[in-house]
Amino acid sequence: MKSWLLLTLPSLLAAGDGPDPNRVKEAIQRYAPILVLHDDEKYLPTSVEEFLAVTTPCTYKEDGKDHKGLQLKNNADMKMRGGNLQKAKTYVNVKVDKASGTLDLQYWFLYAFNGPGTIYTADFKSVPSVAPGLAWFTKRIFDTNQPKINTYELKELGVHEGDWEHLTVRVSAKDGRIVTDRAVFMSAHGSGGWLPAAKVLDKGITDPTADRVWAYASKNGHALFPRADRYLYSAVKMPGTGKVLFGMVNDASKVGSSIDYGRAFADRSPRWQIFGVQGDDVLRKALMPTEPAFIQKYPDRWGRFMTKKHPLEDIKVLGGLMGDLLKKVGAYDEFTLEAGPQPPWKKDIWTAPETGGH
Repeated sequence: MKSWLLLTLPSLLAAGDGPDPNRVKEAIQRYAPILVLHDDEKYLPTSVEEFLAVTTPCTYKEDGKDHKGLQLKNNADMKMRGGNLQKAKTYVNVKVDKASGTLDLQYWFLYAFNGPGTIYTADFKSVPSVAPGLAWFTKRIFDTNQPKINTYELKELGVHEGDWEHLTVRVSAKDGRIVTDRAVFMSAHGSGGWLPAAKVLDKGITDPTADRVWAYASKNGHALFPRADRYLYSAVKMPGTGKVLFGMVNDASKVGSSIDYGRAFADRSPRWQIFGVQGDDVLRKALMPTEPAFIQKYPDRWGRFMTKKHPLEDIKVLGGLMGDLLKKVGAYDEFTLEAGPQPPWKKDIWTAPETGGH
């Protein structure tokens, strides 16, 4: 009887006082995702240290106020834009929900640069001409040298320095195992949401018997999806027929290199770092005795902030029509604003529940 009490006492204390820090670390390690990149991806994940090495502090004005942020030392340098896959880490924010008895493990990924957007266009040979200057127009906004199944990469449109993306794994605070119904939240652009375990778990490469979370990142924009595919959003359809004329594309269809954040670096240090714990001060002190210095030092945008004109803005009538169309499809900011991201700890979802897109 005494030996049974000695064996069970640690778990009982953990259950009474809150999540066991060691069990939380085990869950973080177990469900650290395998991130799969597009085969044509040029803008790779990196670490905070590597990003800070290629950026410099800057001052920018937003909403009439001055802010202090970061920007690349040389925006045109592909070495600075390209990230560093070999040193990339995932940064973990642990959110404790005592009412439901669950933990949300947010895995954040940092990229040095978010590349141009991709747009889908219908085969206009089979659609009545919508404007006499269509060819001239497309040359101004599309990289027409790269047609791939009616998709075109835009010319420096939708780009911005810095890119924080994330997914969230929900586990039981009692045993650290993933929940089955709302298991993983993926930050797909325009439509992020919770997915059941059956749709996101697959056999891992480090442990063939383990269930692992795989996430497929879209080319340039790094939105996350549970499967490799081409995802269309903000589509404009032809009245009456429903035929899609054009829309924005998250292209995760071409599988390239991957990084397993559950596999240690060569020096056996983990590829993940805890940089936030919400909802439990005891757990926070146990998991993160010292807050990373970069959280307080760089609280504003991780990338330059600037406005610019859309391609037809200086042309009478067409400029206004183009602006209205871009607003209708939700792409106006993609064309007229270059804004580095606010860091994760400045976003609502840092502490609040996640319910939709990011």
